[in-house]
Amino acid sequence: MEITSIPDNYTGAFKDVTYRLAGVVPEQTVEVAVCGDTASDALGIKRFRGQTTYDINIANYLRRMMNPVPEHRVHNAVYVPAGRTAKAHLRIGGMATPLRTFTAGSKSAEPMCVLSDAPLEQSIAPGETDELTVIGAAGEPVFMYGFAVKGTEHHEHLFQLAGLGEMMAFQFNADHIASLARNSTLGSLDAYSHIEVCLERNSTLVPVRRYALAARSNRAVRVCWVNEYGALDYYTFAAALDESTFARRQRIYAADGYRICGSRAEKFIAVESAYESAETLAWLAGVVCSPRVWICEPGGGFTQVDVLTDNVAAGYGTPSSIRLTMREKKRKVYQNF
Repeated sequence: MEITSIPDNYTGAFKDVTYRLAGVVPEQTVEVAVCGDTASDALGIKRFRGQTTYDINIANYLRRMMNPVPEHRVHNAVYVPAGRTAKAHLRIGGMATPLRTFTAGSKSAEPMCVLSDAPLEQSIAPGETDELTVIGAAGEPVFMYGFAVKGTEHHEHLFQLAGLGEMMAFQFNADHIASLARNSTLGSLDAYSHIEVCLERNSTLVPVRRYALAARSNRAVRVCWVNEYGALDYYTFAAALDESTFARRQRIYAADGYRICGSRAEKFIAVESAYESAETLAWLAGVVCSPRVWICEPGGGFTQVDVLTDNVAAGYGTPSSIRLTMREKKRKVYQNF
């Protein structure tokens, strides 16, 4: 009896995560312990009998451990995001598989790559933050750099962030970036066309995001969502087309007349993107498919929403926009007497 196949590191837990056990005597009952970091960290038990080969899928055990949520930092920062990975291994008799790390995605992740299909060119405005998530290579430090760019070649160094770990989130705060510029020789960022963020890979700086500095309407709505890699993407919809609140009361008739037995309200918001390229619209379609979406509130808070739009068309050709309707996930419940 031997384990002939194990999943790769950083396999997404929202697809099959399968180990293969071969060479088993059919009359033998095989007990498989699914464990976390250690043997004492038991996630579950599987038992098999009657075959010589078994495919052991542990995806459901891993999914229960995932809880990706956004976090806010007031400065540019690097941190290990909670709830986006889970560690597991199998124990079968005297055998144990190597410890593997799995992600909260449906796509597998690659080391030293940004876990996002977002386009390279994006905009960022005062008061906004964005996030780039990277998996380090075998415990090596990961370095992220920011440069203010004027024209095509002139770069002024703004910041350097370093992290060491398996999954790291690099969060960029537009206000902090502007503050760094004011307190350096750069002065105002108005003279620069964009901020270029680079990942150091094999001693080479690779651009992973170019932020154009933008002004927003007070009707703009910034959202973030869990993408296919289990990381977070951010985008600002150009305008809120409509905001409404649906309120409802429930009554019963009692001995003393009508009584209010329940009151609640639900808030709805409809948003529209700017005119974007087909590449950007295809990426934004992920908001509809994402299991978790939040509106980014001023000051750093997040309100989870339910996206009511069931389908969007991300066509090719001329730039176009998409519209989404969302409601706050939690109803507002009022008291009654």
